[in-house]
Amino acid sequence: MQTPGITDKILEFAADLRYQDIPPEAILEAKRLLLDSMGCALGGLLVDKGKIGVKMARRLGGPQESLIWGTGYRVSSAAAAFANGELTNALDMDGLMFPGGHVPPCVIPATVALAELQDTPGKELITVIALVHELSSRISGAMQYWRELVTEGPEKGTIKWPDVSGLSTPIIAGVLGCGKILGLDKERLGHALGIAGHFCPVPSTGKWENTIPSAMTKYLDMGWVSQAEVQAALLAEIGYTGDASILEGPYGFWKIYGSDRWQPEKIIDRLGERWLLPVKTIYKPYPCCRGMHGGLDCFIYLLEKHNLRPEEIERVVCLTDPIVERHLWRSRRIVTHVDTQFIAAYPFAAAAYRLVPGPAWQSREAVEDSRILSFMDKVTLGTYPRYGELLLEDPRSPVTMVEVAARGQTFTEERRWIKGNPYPQSARMTDEDLINKFKNNGSGILSPAKLDRAAEAIMGIEKLESVRELIKQITP
Repeated sequence: MQTPGITDKILEFAADLRYQDIPPEAILEAKRLLLDSMGCALGGLLVDKGKIGVKMARRLGGPQESLIWGTGYRVSSAAAAFANGELTNALDMDGLMFPGGHVPPCVIPATVALAELQDTPGKELITVIALVHELSSRISGAMQYWRELVTEGPEKGTIKWPDVSGLSTPIIAGVLGCGKILGLDKERLGHALGIAGHFCPVPSTGKWENTIPSAMTKYLDMGWVSQAEVQAALLAEIGYTGDASILEGPYGFWKIYGSDRWQPEKIIDRLGERWLLPVKTIYKPYPCCRGMHGGLDCFIYLLEKHNLRPEEIERVVCLTDPIVERHLWRSRRIVTHVDTQFIAAYPFAAAAYRLVPGPAWQSREAVEDSRILSFMDKVTLGTYPRYGELLLEDPRSPVTMVEVAARGQTFTEERRWIKGNPYPQSARMTDEDLINKFKNNGSGILSPAKLDRAAEAIMGIEKLESVRELIKQITP
C-alpha cells in the first residue's frame, strides 16, 4: 500500500501517539471537551432532533455493544455513534475549533462508542480524543474554509463566503481515532482513512445558510458522520480496502471537497510539538450559533446590571459578527427548535425572559410563548463597523456592541472578546463553568448524584481502567 507524502506522516502520528506524548494542557482540554459533549448530549434528549436520533438508532438496533447516552438503550457501536452524534449537536451548544468547526460531535461519539465496545482504558480514550481534535483542526486548516477574511488588496478587511464550503472534514481525523481504538496497524489505518474520505458528506454549508426554515440536518448531520467513522474503521479491521492515497495529488480529497487550495504543510507543521487543541477550542455558553454570542454577553450584562425587565425594553440593537446578516439569520420563521439556534433575534428574546441557557431555550413552551416571539420584533442585528479590519489587527478579539433602549435611556456595552473563547483569560470558561453547564444540561435526565459522579469520572478519566466505568454514570 502506498501512503506517500502527507498521508504517511499523518498515519505515523496517529499510530504512534501515546498519552505521555501529549502536554498536560492538551490532555485537560480533551477532558473538558468530553465533559461538554456528554452534557450537550444529555440536554439533546429533551428536544426533537435528539429524540428522533435515538428512535433511529433503536430502529437500526444490532448487538448491544454501546450505550445511547442518558438512556438505558444499548445498540450496535455504529448505531450508538449515530444517536450520540445527533444528541451532542441537537442544541447547537457543542464545542468548536477554528479551523474545523463543530469538531466534537463529529469525533467524540464515534470514538467513545468503540472505546466502550473494546473495554478501552480511560487513558487511551483521552489520548484518542486529543488526537482527533488536533488533526481535525490541522486538516481543515489546510483547505478552504466556510468563510475567509480578506487580508490584502482593495477588499482587505472584508469577509467572504465561498459558494462551496462545508464542515465535514473532521471525518478524516475521526476515523483515525476509531482505528486507533480498534488497534489497527498503520496499513489498515490508511484503508480506514480512504474509506472515510469516500463516506464524507458533501460540503453543503452554502446551501444550508440560504435555506429557510433550517432543516434538522443543519450544516452537517453529525449522526451520519459519527456512524460513518465507526463503519469505516470496522470495515478496515475486517479487510475492506480503501483509497489510502485519498489526500494526495491534484485529484485528492481537497479537490473532491470543492476547496480552492490544499496546503498540507499546515497539517504537519510542528505536529506533536505545538498543540493547537488548547488554543483553538471554543465553548458555547448559549444554545445557538456562535455569531450571536458576543451580543448575548453584552445584552445579558446590561439586563443584570440595570435589572431591565422585558416589558421595559423598547429596542435592542446589536452590531457584531457579519454572519447575523446572512439569509437564515435574518429569518423570523420558527418551525422547529432548530430554527431558534440560527434566527438571530430569538436568543435575545429568550435571554430577556431570563430562561436558563440550555434545553429551556428550545423547549416547546418557549418556542410557542407569544411574549418571546413578540420580543423578537424589538431586536435588530447588523455588522459592527470595521469588524473585519479590527480582526486583522487582532484575530483573537472579535468586537460587539449592544444598545438597549429602556426607561427613556440608552444602555450600551461594547466588548472585544466572547465568553468561551480561549483568549483573553477572562473569556475562558473555567472547569467550574463547564461542570455547571454539564449539570444544567443533564438535570432533566440524570439525578444530581449521577451528574456529580459523571463529571468526576470524566475529569479523572485517566484513572479509569475501563471507559465502561464512565458509561455507567451516564445511564439513568
